[in-house]
Amino acid sequence: MSQKHATTLIKSLCAGGALCQARALFDEMRARDVVAWTAMLSGYASNGCHGDALDLFRGMLAAGVGPNEFTLSSVLTACRGGTFAAGGCDPSSLHAVAVRRGVHHMPYVVNTLIDAYASRREGVADARTLFDALGSGRTDASWTSMIAGYARWRQEHVGLQLFQTMIQVGVELSPFTCSIALHACVSIANLCIGQQLHLLSLKKALSANLAVANALIHLYCNCAHLLDARRLFDEIPEKNLVTWNTLIAGSETREAGPWGCPSEKLWRGPTIEQCPCGHVLQVWEHSRCKENVQQDGLQG
Repeated sequence: MSQKHATTLIKSLCAGGALCQARALFDEMRARDVVAWTAMLSGYASNGCHGDALDLFRGMLAAGVGPNEFTLSSVLTACRGGTFAAGGCDPSSLHAVAVRRGVHHMPYVVNTLIDAYASRREGVADARTLFDALGSGRTDASWTSMIAGYARWRQEHVGLQLFQTMIQVGVELSPFTCSIALHACVSIANLCIGQQLHLLSLKKALSANLAVANALIHLYCNCAHLLDARRLFDEIPEKNLVTWNTLIAGSETREAGPWGCPSEKLWRGPTIEQCPCGHVLQVWEHSRCKENVQQDGLQG
C-alpha cells in the first residue's frame, strides 16, 4: 500500500473511532511524512486521547519530522485546559515551536493558540495579546475563544464587553458564541443584557438552536422569570436532557413548586429515556420535606 493510500485509510479509521486499527496501520508504514504523522495525531486529539496525541508528537520530533501548522493545531487542541501540565507541555512551549517553524502567524495556528491559552487561568492575558495582534484577521473562532476564556475564569463582564464589540464590528453571530454570552449573563445574573441577547437571537434566527434555547431557559430560571422560562420550554419542539434538567433545577432552586407552575404538570410526553430521573427524585423529595416541615409547624 502506498504512503498516500495508507494515510487516507488512517484518516478514515480515526474518523470512525477505530484508533487501534489506525495506529497498527501507522506503525506498519515504512516511511511516514508529516501528513501521515499529522493524520494519526489529529485522530488521537479529535477522539479525546490527549496523552496519546502528545506522546506521538514527541515521537514525531524525535524522528526528525518537522510539524506543520495542522500538526501544531491538533496538538494545541489536545493541550487545552492544562491536560499535559504535569508532562511539561503547555501552550507556551508549542507556541515556541510554532515560532521556530515560522507558522505562528498563520490564522489556523493563532486561533488554536488563543483557545489553548484562554483555557487556562494564567493564560488569559497571553490569549488576549494574540487576539489583539490579529487585528482585522480575527475570525469567529478568535472572538469565541476569547469570550469563552473570560467567561470560564470569572471575568464575565470583560467577556460581555468583548461580545458587544464583536457585534458592533459586524462579526456574524454563531449559535455557539451566543450561548456562551448567555451563560456569562447567567453567571452574573444580568437579565438586562440577557434579554437583549434574546432579542438578538430572534433577529438572527438563532433562538431555534437548542444550545441557545437551553441557555435562555437557564437565564430566565436563574433570574426568577419562571413563566418566561416555561414559555420557551414549551416552544422547543425536540427537547434534550439538558432542556428538562435546566427547567426542573431552575424551578426547584426558585422554590416555585416541583414543576415551576403548580397548576400544570411538566411531565407530559417525554419517554422514560428522556426523563432526568435523578433530578425528579431530588425535587420530589425536596417537595415532600417542605410539606412535612410545614405540617409539623402547624401541628406544633
